[in-house]
This record gives sequence, structure tokens and C-alpha cells, in this order.
Amino acid sequence: MGAVEALSLGPGTLKTALTGTPEPASLTAPWDGGWIDLGYTFEGHSFKFTTETQEVEVAEELLPVAEVDVKQVGSVAFVSAEVTAFHLYLAQNGGTIVTPSGYVTFEPPLPGTTLTRMYAWQAQDATERVVWRKVRNAGDMEISRRKGGDKAGIPFELKLLSPGTGIAPWKWWGVTPARA
Repeated sequence: MGAVEALSLGPGTLKTALTGTPEPASLTAPWDGGWIDLGYTFEGHSFKFTTETQEVEVAEELLPVAEVDVKQVGSVAFVSAEVTAFHLYLAQNGGTIVTPSGYVTFEPPLPGTTLTRMYAWQAQDATERVVWRKVRNAGDMEISRRKGGDKAGIPFELKLLSPGTGIAPWKWWGVTPARA
């Protein structure tokens, strides 16, 4: 029989911070002041993490005798429903925001000068949170404009990068019962 309390339901908040910003110490610990809420998205976000493996075969066995990890790939995807200079800055992994009198401008970064960031998600009911420790937006940026109430958005496809030797690329906190 399943555990109703283990169901993950409801909305949450995406956040971002500079790479290296302190993470929360627990599920209920406050966020460091360097974390910024990202605002509205079209339909939330999706997180995908895959470990690619390779089978080890020998002539004396029909089945593989082992399987070794050869690559890990992770991504977080969402479409920001807020078209702002800051969201363009995030989507382009850096750039220059200038705020002259009465308006704002954005220019993307020059090749080779892009930045990495940390991203996170916190469930609205405070039952889950996840931190992706070092990411870079690697997807296409396409802003479509349409008539009527169909809003424009900025797509993000964040690729997880290695945060360093001995450090996991992401961490999850939750209140669901542990099972092993």
C-alpha cells in the first residue's frame, strides 16, 4: 500500500543565486539573502537526471558481469512568464543590464564570458526543496509574441555541471518517510 503523505502535490517557487551561495542547512532553514525568487512560469518546471552506463562483458558469461557508470546528465527546464532584463540576463548566462533614466537595457555576454549559477525549488507547503549546485542555461532562447492574452515567455533549459570533486550536483530535502 502506498503512503498518501509521500505524494508530491502543489506549486512552489523557483529561486536562483550566484554559484557558491550558501544552501539552506535543512528543510526548514531560511534561505540565504543571496537567493532570488524567479517569479511566474508557464507550467512549473521539470527536472531530469540520467546516469548512462556501459555493460562489462566476458566471453564465459551470457549476461554482463558488471555495469559501470560512464556519464551523468541533468537538466531543469521551465519557461519564465516574466520578460525582464534580469530574466534575459539569466537566460543568456550573464550580460549587461543598464538602467538609464526611465527604462532598462540588456546586452548579452560576449562569447567566453558566460556565468554559472545555482537554482533551487521550494514547495509552497514547505514539504520539499531541491538545490541544483552549478548550472548553465544551454537551451535555445526564443521569445514568441502573439495577439490577445497569449503571453510571451523566456525558455530555460538549465544543464547541470559538476560543482567540484566530491560534491553532488544536486540535493533534495523532504518530509516523506524514508524507505530503503
